[in-house]
Amino acid sequence: MLIARRIIACAVVPISALVLGITITVVAAPSVATASLIGGGVTEFSAGLSPHSDVGTIVAGPAEQEWFTEFGSAAIGTISPSGSITQFLSGLNAQSALGSIVEGPDGNLWFTDDGPVPAIGRITPSGVITEFSSGLNAGSFPNQIVSGPDGDLWFTDSGLVPSIGRITPSGAITEFSHGLSRTSVPNNIVTGPDGDLWFTDDGFFPAIGQVTPSGVVSEFASGLNVASYPDHIIAGPNGDVWFTDSGITPAIGQVTSSGVITEYTAGLSALSNPSAIISGPDGDLWFTDNGTPAIGQVTPAGAITEFTAGLSAASFPDDIVAGSNGNLWFTDTGTSAIGQVTPAGSITEDTNGLDLGSVPNNIVAGPGASLWFTDIGFFTAIGRIDSAF
Repeated sequence: MLIARRIIACAVVPISALVLGITITVVAAPSVATASLIGGGVTEFSAGLSPHSDVGTIVAGPAEQEWFTEFGSAAIGTISPSGSITQFLSGLNAQSALGSIVEGPDGNLWFTDDGPVPAIGRITPSGVITEFSSGLNAGSFPNQIVSGPDGDLWFTDSGLVPSIGRITPSGAITEFSHGLSRTSVPNNIVTGPDGDLWFTDDGFFPAIGQVTPSGVVSEFASGLNVASYPDHIIAGPNGDVWFTDSGITPAIGQVTSSGVITEYTAGLSALSNPSAIISGPDGDLWFTDNGTPAIGQVTPAGAITEFTAGLSAASFPDDIVAGSNGNLWFTDTGTSAIGQVTPAGSITEDTNGLDLGSVPNNIVAGPGASLWFTDIGFFTAIGRIDSAF
């Protein structure tokens, strides 16, 4: 077995540079990523990140770059395929609290900021940041953002006036609250196969919501289990939308374009806690269950199978993504590992190349055959997985 090794390089960033908000580029230390238990190598890059960066969402962007938000140090970061990290600070509001980030239809990256001055932010591939607040409700709390079917960006706002928001590429914001209650908590959002936006509402009256490109909001609750907690939501392979429900009765949910909800519980246990869900390359849905713990598979007909062999009692499967080798890859924050599961349910985990105390979090497919993930452990890092895909 060949082990991926990494040389840690310390980068000292002058405080004056952070105050002035200049762009900082640091080339990560050389490293070697070689074959490991999961058929590839893991390399982590930390040069240029402070120990308390609290890296958040990561997304594939233009020019083969991965882009990510930094909550702790309030910056937008990008990393090249070779591991060169660049941070952008200039243009952010004071004490920004950055959250979700997505590539927009205009070729820019868009992100949410729920800091003291709530905003929706835009950053160009060259690093020019602009934040937009005009049009947001008082007491806004922008949460998740997604590229919409109409050329605009759409986001959830779980603030004092729960809303679904829209922002044009030029920065014009409109919020839609009619159809939501004061106790609504719009959470995750996705563009559905029907051309509408769909979102989860885990407020006092849980629901699955739909919003048309013109801003008409509808919520559907019939079919949800008692004390539901709808969480992640995705467009499914069968023209419907699917979501995880980590409520009192754990379930995987399906909702049609007309709002008919069906929840599937057979195959889950009372300890199950379905979290992230994706549409797999095999035509089924795959999800992480950090309660059992397990990796789950659900067919378009709603048949659930959970796979536990290869996981330990300490495992905490978190995020999941499809790899170009036809397998699913996931982060395990409990055992500080990267995992892989085949369509047949064979699970392998590996810790090679990860720092001691690593907490792998979000994972995304990058250019070529690489996967990228955030590590929010003691040594904050961005990780790259090179596999024999």
